[in-house]
Amino acid sequence: MINISKGKKKKPIMAAIYGVEGVGKTCLAAGLPGALIVDIEHGSTHYDVSRIDDVNTWSDLIGLIQDVVKAPDELHSHGIHTIIFDSVDAIENMMLIPYVMKMNGKPGGALADFDWGRGYELEANEFKLFLRGCDALMQAGFNTVLIVHCQQKEVNPPELQPYSHYELKLNKRLCALVKERADMLLFATYDTYLIRQGNASKARDAKRVLICNHMAYADAKNRFGLPDKIDLDPDKLAPFFLVPDEAGKK
Repeated sequence: MINISKGKKKKPIMAAIYGVEGVGKTCLAAGLPGALIVDIEHGSTHYDVSRIDDVNTWSDLIGLIQDVVKAPDELHSHGIHTIIFDSVDAIENMMLIPYVMKMNGKPGGALADFDWGRGYELEANEFKLFLRGCDALMQAGFNTVLIVHCQQKEVNPPELQPYSHYELKLNKRLCALVKERADMLLFATYDTYLIRQGNASKARDAKRVLICNHMAYADAKNRFGLPDKIDLDPDKLAPFFLVPDEAGKK
């Protein structure tokens, strides 16, 4: 028997937010519905937000996700509906890479120490465990948000001049996994306005914005029909985040 459903379904989402230093990624995340920040970098100190700041190892992180999935109602009853990992590149460098190196007999080494790119493959396989954990969190009714720093790379397309492009500050395989999995991939940056003064242009003001669709200078996407650019404001994103009452949860 074929069961056909129609119409939109509201469910927890995964958002990845990356951007330039100091633009307000953590501040934005702290304002999302029912935010709980897994604060790897201890950057949420000055925000009035729920946080967990004692996750120090890869095993701690995976164990935390498992504990939440086992008892989701406890967090929901305290108004926690969105779990934010800040930041994923810190998780990679401070937890994931040391774990992979230790488990494969090269403590203190680097992924490049393995032949034929095997270190990066081992890292990606382990990172998939984290993403499966995020899937389990969403099945338990939590939105998940991955905060990532950015890096600039030069793109050399054929028959065009080279140009700079912003990407997630993750190893290539991890970057691809996040971009593929996220319902929203948003780039946080400044929109600078210029004014003419004689023969010169000078910056007058800079507005914080989110890029929501792919641009030549940045990766971005969304599955919700967002315009190319919106204000960097949690209220602009909140309607797309599930809270339990909307799904009939306890």
